[in-house]
Amino acid sequence: MRSHALVLLSLLLTPLPPVSAQNPEEQYLEDIQELSSEDASQPGQATAAGQESQMLPATAEALSEIGPPIQPLFHALQSNPNNFGVFADGGWDGNWYIGFDACWIVKLPPFPKNDYVNAYIGAKLGRSKTRPHPSKRGQKEIIPGKIYMAISSTPAFTTSQSFFLADTKDIPREADTQLPVLGAGHSEWFWAEVPLKLVNFSGPNFLAIWSPTENFLSVSSAPILAAAVGGTGTQAWINRAIHGSAPRHAETSLETPITYFQPALAIKLTPRNTGLVYIRGFAVDPQKDFVRASFSALGEDLSMAWLEAAPTDDGQRAEWERISPYLRHPPYIFEIPNDALPNAHFSFRGAAQDILGNAGYSQPLMFNVTEEKPDEAEKQIAP
Repeated sequence: MRSHALVLLSLLLTPLPPVSAQNPEEQYLEDIQELSSEDASQPGQATAAGQESQMLPATAEALSEIGPPIQPLFHALQSNPNNFGVFADGGWDGNWYIGFDACWIVKLPPFPKNDYVNAYIGAKLGRSKTRPHPSKRGQKEIIPGKIYMAISSTPAFTTSQSFFLADTKDIPREADTQLPVLGAGHSEWFWAEVPLKLVNFSGPNFLAIWSPTENFLSVSSAPILAAAVGGTGTQAWINRAIHGSAPRHAETSLETPITYFQPALAIKLTPRNTGLVYIRGFAVDPQKDFVRASFSALGEDLSMAWLEAAPTDDGQRAEWERISPYLRHPPYIFEIPNDALPNAHFSFRGAAQDILGNAGYSQPLMFNVTEEKPDEAEKQIAP
């Protein structure tokens, strides 16, 4: 394992714009920004300035005057996203794997057009597979692979209608009765943003999900698609004649109908909204073999949180990349192995997102990774 020292260089501060409180919602946001103007540094930790741990002073009375919450439109074969609870959580898998040779397709009925500003297609996924780790006895590693989805007004899907959805490293693992598996758990919804113009408001929408990973040919290697029960009629199909891409021809696309179970494929549309997500108390605490980072997130209906890093070489614009798994529930505490950290100069920041797609980011912290030099005693060779 790479041995290095993580050195805090400086804080990159971006002042928050002032907010004029003229109604309860604006007062609520002003309270948050006032809290963000204080410093919450803790001994032994690098903490972003402008963040601390006081309780939010907004009152329930003020919040009640903001108005009803804004929710996204969830459009699937069942209207409740929590109904899709079979196959991908455990027990019988039904052979519902997402594969190189297995494409699941649903036909969603038309729905009225509204003041939507963003569109997503998504699926509920679980039980990604693991294999024995080649160098760590008694441990397992994820079988790498990718999942894609497509949307079309017909059961024929082009490259421009296809989008990356998830990597198996982010999908909850399948449990093992013989060995512990870190990351095993409940299936989760994954979403990919798509151009709003691809959504058909005057007719049906077909959704497809598959994998371009060549060894995803059975339940022993591929993740599982969740389903709901109680379907009537034929609104879903499985096509096992594909080879790593969605069907291109409508005539042969809908191969085998599914009548009772309903695949967990959906469209999510978000209306215009003023939702905000704030990150507070972002702290980084270097350890011997890993770096621990933590923060709190404020917002309505938060869906996930993660860590990002970006190189900070002079003259180059920072390109932020996610370096942690998604955490779906607090506390938001991450441990990043030293080997997963970027080399040389880089910045950390915390991020969180709500179900409407609004994201918030912490003030970044700049670090420098330097290789630790061995002590003189360690350099000496015993005779």
